[in-house]
Amino acid sequence: MLSPTSILAGVLALLAPLGVSADQGPDTPDAVTVQAAAPAAAAESADASETISKERSLEIAHEHAGITADQVTHLDDHELDSDDGRQIWEIEFHADGYEHEFDIDARTGEVLDYERDREDDDAPAPAQPGPNDRLSGEQALQIAVDHAGVGAPSHVDDLELDSDDGRQIWEIEFHAGGLEYEYDVDAHSGDILEFEIDD
Repeated sequence: MLSPTSILAGVLALLAPLGVSADQGPDTPDAVTVQAAAPAAAAESADASETISKERSLEIAHEHAGITADQVTHLDDHELDSDDGRQIWEIEFHADGYEHEFDIDARTGEVLDYERDREDDDAPAPAQPGPNDRLSGEQALQIAVDHAGVGAPSHVDDLELDSDDGRQIWEIEFHAGGLEYEYDVDAHSGDILEFEIDD
């Protein structure tokens, strides 16, 4: 017949790989000690390349366009794409008679590209007043600069009066704050028909 000490020794031999050992101290000759396993490594912090959510990218687009979600009449496109390894939210929607197109950095939320076009670009232009009622190039440039929210441009690349379907348009291109701005401004009403901002 096996003694209790022999049985205990056999059990301990089986449990040794699991971190169980016998404490052979003088006060507790047959005590069993279970050693706690090493704590698990702390969870890693979120990956720096984690993208902003689809909802947040749309909020950024609305804020940049100066509209609320209620004003959006139609969402044409909202997808995550990749350009040269950079993830980009591509967004296109209609609001307040304009079509808005955005490229937004999916990691930082930075607006990389923005275009706004009138929905009725294909509609025939109304009869225009005479040339004496036309805005000067300087006035059209000031309208564009004010809309862009920048100070005086560092360089004006283009300030040209053009005609599109009988409508006179100031085509304006300038640089400010390291960005390139392109505007089409109605030469009579001063309405901004289209604008684009590029790096």
